[in-house]
Amino acid sequence: MIEILWHGRGGQGAFTAARLLGAAYVSKDDNSYALAFPSFGPERRGAPIRAFTKLDQKPIGNRSEVEKADYSIFLDDTLFSEEAFKELKPQGKILLNTKKSIQDSRVITIDADSLAAQILKLPITNTIMLGAFAAVYGEIQIEQLEKDISFGNEGTVYTNVNSALQKAGLSIPSSNYIGGLGGKNIFAQEIEGIFKELILLSNRIIMMTAGSGRVYQEVEVPFAHPRNRMELVQTKEYNAFRNKLVSLFYRDIADKIGGSEVVL
Repeated sequence: MIEILWHGRGGQGAFTAARLLGAAYVSKDDNSYALAFPSFGPERRGAPIRAFTKLDQKPIGNRSEVEKADYSIFLDDTLFSEEAFKELKPQGKILLNTKKSIQDSRVITIDADSLAAQILKLPITNTIMLGAFAAVYGEIQIEQLEKDISFGNEGTVYTNVNSALQKAGLSIPSSNYIGGLGGKNIFAQEIEGIFKELILLSNRIIMMTAGSGRVYQEVEVPFAHPRNRMELVQTKEYNAFRNKLVSLFYRDIADKIGGSEVVL
């Protein structure tokens, strides 16, 4: 069994990457099995979280958290410390998103933040680190990732993730790449998760443009505290307010085509 431990912060998409890795692995053949699940801490954006992926050629019965990993993947280098080596198996590897140079054969560094800004024009690093793992692991081809990853209508997994990895000196195996993807829109999933947390935790939401930091939208959250997650997301009022926020976001994000990114 191959066991992967993901480290990230709330909103960075660690569990999304863990789940997508599992989906890509099981698409290989009928004898490939995967299990992916999160281990959340406090329910707030930015809080440290862990997620787990288990890959095997037989059904996986062990659903416990990964204590010793074959691969430990850090989406945020502020979570990395010497303690990380205690989570590795003897031949384990660490994939670390960082600008720093680390002289340790067990650590593979990739500047996913810069690659995401340059290639994706968005601060989304989880899929770049997923691609980096696929390149290092070598048992998953880009076609298998294609089935579950799409960045909307602005290109393909190959031009986004693989191009970013090539700039870092990595590449994902490909038997015969063919463009034109269906799959799930990961960007949309990330935005959905961000707005859900904002609605549940905030009283006011301020949207700003990058660079100049211009406030382009300020919205009051119309729900009284305390807010029960399970009850609130089932209401028509929640869905209507969420749709309003998403509409505002997508209307303004078109500005990034001219070089002005939108951040939350």
